Amino acid sequence: MAPLLTIAPLPWDLPKGWPQALLFTSARSPQLAASAYPVLRSIPAYAVGARTADVAAEAGFRVVAAGERDGNAALELAKRDGIHTLWHLAGKATAPLHVPAGMTLSHRAVYDAARVDALPPPALDALVAEKVFAVLLFSARTARHFARLLDRAGLERSGVRLVVLSPAVAQAAGQPWRDVAVAAEPSLAGALAAAQSLWQGLLDG
Repeated sequence: MAPLLTIAPLPWDLPKGWPQALLFTSARSPQLAASAYPVLRSIPAYAVGARTADVAAEAGFRVVAAGERDGNAALELAKRDGIHTLWHLAGKATAPLHVPAGMTLSHRAVYDAARVDALPPPALDALVAEKVFAVLLFSARTARHFARLLDRAGLERSGVRLVVLSPAVAQAAGQPWRDVAVAAEPSLAGALAAAQSLWQGLLDG
């Protein structure tokens, strides 16, 4: 593995008041939130994707629903359920959200994800030797960063396959890649299924 981000917890305080629900758009947030303020487990939670929902449940949260597209989809589910106030517990850098009319969303950064300065030599060597079947990218931020690191290292994108979590991640990665497989749903299972389909397609072709 060659992570493109290093994760560091951040100090944070609770917003004023008390929300009707929490919003998790990252699988890294639930355990950090529960560890900092265990009382938050009593608040219903909305999550983005099955993976984040599973992690939140493992951390002790009651997950009401999971938006399968993005944070905006999760907010629409909350609006459907009559939720007007939410706390968004996430990373320092997050994708912009469209907050529905009549809803209040308070954001708290519970961790920072700093970009690595370069790909580690073993990863570069494996890419050059074409020993990497595909690179898995979960977010638009990591997709853009991986493309920059590859360009900086002087490696051709056309020799690398990508498996990405969504069309937005594929768009952020740019062009031209050897192949780009997009997960049918934004989850680890969806990404692995896309990778398997790409592998099978190569075998059949």
